[in-house]
Amino acid sequence: MRMVFYYPSPIQENGTSASKIRPYKMLSAFKKIGIEVYEVTGYAKERKEKIQNVKKQVQKGVKFDFTYGENTTLPLLLNEKSHYPTHPLMDYMFFRWLKDQQIPFGLFYRDIYWRFPEFRKNLPIHKWLIPLPFHYLDIEILRKMATRLFLPLQKMSEFLPGNWDPSKFVPLPPGCEEGTYRKSRQQGQTLRFFYVGGVTPP
Repeated sequence: MRMVFYYPSPIQENGTSASKIRPYKMLSAFKKIGIEVYEVTGYAKERKEKIQNVKKQVQKGVKFDFTYGENTTLPLLLNEKSHYPTHPLMDYMFFRWLKDQQIPFGLFYRDIYWRFPEFRKNLPIHKWLIPLPFHYLDIEILRKMATRLFLPLQKMSEFLPGNWDPSKFVPLPPGCEEGTYRKSRQQGQTLRFFYVGGVTPP
């Protein structure tokens, strides 16, 4: 089996946030189970070279079974270090090419915080107003080009803008490494959880 792995940022082995840890873990998992992986990762200049390589492979007769992608919390066009859209059509055209080649493309869409007014309260206006239309653009492109949109929770689909085909949504919850966690609660004891993540006061 052969696949393309897409991520619009460099893969980091020792990432400190979920948007860095998960792509590395997923990429490693695909390789571990024996899938031949062609990466389209890194900043735009690097992705451009890798996209060209994938296309050359297809021209040579190489068959790709599917493409799996991850996004960051930023819109695709703003993922450069400078946050300027240096290659504005590149990723969208790549998604279009995948569709034209009939290569199934699924992307894990990790967060939709930008749809809610709460996250804007403590931000300067330019930090939420400028990215906002780019978020909508990403969603519209994915609606048209993606075969599947993987979501942390199915209910998240209710907050996505646009007229979606519900069959495109597939819940793909966070995972963990086998053997990392164990059951320690005795029967009858209160179940307690420890939450690690961002919390915004009401």
